[in-house]
Amino acid sequence: MDQSVSTQQNPWKGPLYGSWLPAVLALVLIFPLIELPRPSLITAPPWRIELLSSALLMYGLVFGRVDLEAGLRSLRSSSGIYIFFRFLLLFAALSGLSIFWSVAKGPAIHHTFVWAVYLTTLIVFLSLLISSGHKMVSDVAVMVAIVLGVLCLIDYDTISDFSVSEGTLRIRWAKYAELLITLSPLLWALLLFKGKNKNPVIWAAAALSWITAMLSLSKAAFIAGVIGFVLLFAATLIFSGRSFRRPLAIIFAAWLLLTVGTQAAFTYFSSVPSTIQYISGTADQTRSTSSMRVFTWKVAADMIRHRPFLGVGADNFGNSFNEGRAEYAAKNPNDQDTAIGEDYLFERAHNEYLQIAAELGFIGLGSFAAVFGLFGFLMIRALVRHRGGVSPVLIASVAGMAAFGVSSLFTSFSFRAMQNGLVFFAMTAVAMYELVKLDKRIAIPVLNGHNRADSPRFVFALGVFSAAGLLFVSVAIALSNALIVVAERRSSLAESEPAFTNALRFFPDNAGGHYAYGVALARAEQFYRAAEQFDLAARFGAGANITYSSMALARQSAGDIAGAERSLRDGIRVFPRSQFLRARLVVFLEDLGRETEAENEFRIAREMDLRQANGWYWLVKLGSKEAYQRSKSDPQIAEPAELVPANAIYMYLNETMGPAKASE
Repeated sequence: MDQSVSTQQNPWKGPLYGSWLPAVLALVLIFPLIELPRPSLITAPPWRIELLSSALLMYGLVFGRVDLEAGLRSLRSSSGIYIFFRFLLLFAALSGLSIFWSVAKGPAIHHTFVWAVYLTTLIVFLSLLISSGHKMVSDVAVMVAIVLGVLCLIDYDTISDFSVSEGTLRIRWAKYAELLITLSPLLWALLLFKGKNKNPVIWAAAALSWITAMLSLSKAAFIAGVIGFVLLFAATLIFSGRSFRRPLAIIFAAWLLLTVGTQAAFTYFSSVPSTIQYISGTADQTRSTSSMRVFTWKVAADMIRHRPFLGVGADNFGNSFNEGRAEYAAKNPNDQDTAIGEDYLFERAHNEYLQIAAELGFIGLGSFAAVFGLFGFLMIRALVRHRGGVSPVLIASVAGMAAFGVSSLFTSFSFRAMQNGLVFFAMTAVAMYELVKLDKRIAIPVLNGHNRADSPRFVFALGVFSAAGLLFVSVAIALSNALIVVAERRSSLAESEPAFTNALRFFPDNAGGHYAYGVALARAEQFYRAAEQFDLAARFGAGANITYSSMALARQSAGDIAGAERSLRDGIRVFPRSQFLRARLVVFLEDLGRETEAENEFRIAREMDLRQANGWYWLVKLGSKEAYQRSKSDPQIAEPAELVPANAIYMYLNETMGPAKASE
């Protein structure tokens, strides 16, 4: 498979390098599967992969003595790949600058360090590939695929009731689906080479990588994966040598049999639906997730129109979504979709490209598009120039990247889940390495570039700084979440307040922490302070309907009547079709003796949905028992069990519960 590997020593000479380094890297990638105690509402950026990968990168740069010049030399050997590096650096820099106009600084800082680590990791992987070939990357891919596949099959084997387990299964494995469809083409391509095609471990890894992607039940990952494999098989047939055609036919037949067999087995012989059934709608007739995605995209597009050049700031989509939603609803009062997800948190756009445009404007999207548009051009040029001599490894790495790119049109993970991004840039490094090999220009003289942005010193400094920064931020997020867990388990405010205070010192933008702190303060009847925390929770991204309701109740209890009304009206501005918040406002106005205003609000609610408006009104005014009794004698009143969203019922009746998070 590797016919032109450099004769240099391995660049990673520290004691960590060796046969077990791939195992360490694989462990980093699968670590999120390990369950740890967590707050009831998680809104802070992820930290586990970030912490481990940044620590490992820093070790490799400082103690492992990675030869960065090897990777940089390959960049300089192609002007196109060199420009790729510069555009990627520009994107990371713009993310850092957005800190100055972001509402939440912490997520923007986190996003910046993640992309700087991606950039450095790309150079490190290139250096490792140049000095030692594909072995380490392929070993990591094999280990990750086998471990994830075995654990996924065990999960499915232990299902007792799929209807109960569905949400957990889909969330757990969907966050790995993009990783798997990115590395799976490479695993299948390895089977084209002599010595590899008879290795049962590689066969098992290839099969399990695709089976697990299908069992994630992610529609986007399945469609994107199929596109990636079609690209792999077609491009290998056309652009690789004739010697690959017979093994290509064998692995294509095996892949097709595995795909059709898996879908048929779950469609006809299992209570668990197949991915095809989800795509067709037979397993999800409500199409609720699709409707939510479409609505999110409409709001995201409107956010882009409002801030087209610089956006709302890196990773600030979630805490800016409510304002965008309110503006969209004001301009589109007849859009029924504005009723979607009032009890959920919209953290991401479910389309990486829309989210980048919303967060960093067309400048950010332009630099991002330039990075991968340029790479696509280089790939097409290489295929045309070297038809008949292109390595299947190059085609497989690009096929995996393409599958990732298609999946990113529909999922909330993409580069936001760092395990996916690390694998993507590992495949990018493989593709760059193969492109440079194809042009036979890898052994050019080393340029003297100590004052350049691509010098080893600069990349070393960037890598150490970004790894240290990401490590620091990750530890802060981890400590913040851990302290919130501690605080939520304590019964009194005196016991929990120090933990809440320290948690929000470590990561002030932790919306879930502010909400939980507000609940604790409200229980202790410190209503004014509770309202402040609920306000911060809404500002930093936890602005579900119950947040505005809790904020209003706290302000009303503190004697701030004007503030309570403002909270309810702010909530209705964001969720104009919320029967729950409208009922809260109606009863609030009635209690103040403002009957005319109350009747006007009630009329608006009843025009939208008579039964829901009446049901919510009586639930808020008299409680669930009396509301149920009235619904039995009046068909125009929905009983409590029929009210939507159902989450709001339990949250309103029990203020100790937090807003529900949207499933991803």
